[in-house]
Amino acid sequence: MIAHPPAHCCTVGFKHEGVTVGEDVMIGKTATYITPSPNSSPSTFQRPGILVIPDVMGHKPTAIRLLADQFATHGYFVVVLDPFQGDPCELNRPKGFDMQAWIRGGDGRPSKEVGSVE
Repeated sequence: MIAHPPAHCCTVGFKHEGVTVGEDVMIGKTATYITPSPNSSPSTFQRPGILVIPDVMGHKPTAIRLLADQFATHGYFVVVLDPFQGDPCELNRPKGFDMQAWIRGGDGRPSKEVGSVE
């Protein structure tokens, strides 16, 4: 086995510091963070882009946004998706947090089926 099953260690974060330069936008019904390369915009961009699908913490933590901003400095248009539809597993959950229940849509929430990005 390459990786262990999800556990408490998966929800403990490290705080990256910096100022993000991208912006939050909706692409269809999906929340995203986009960060174009310097001197470009989505309508004029002609180079390859990078689609970032974040870990369980979602697309809002500064760390994933700073990573996207760094890719953009190398000439890429970067899109970070919110694959959890506004329900990420937040950083530093309390001890005893049931990751498997969250995956199944726990805490009384119905399970969500995630379709294609529109």
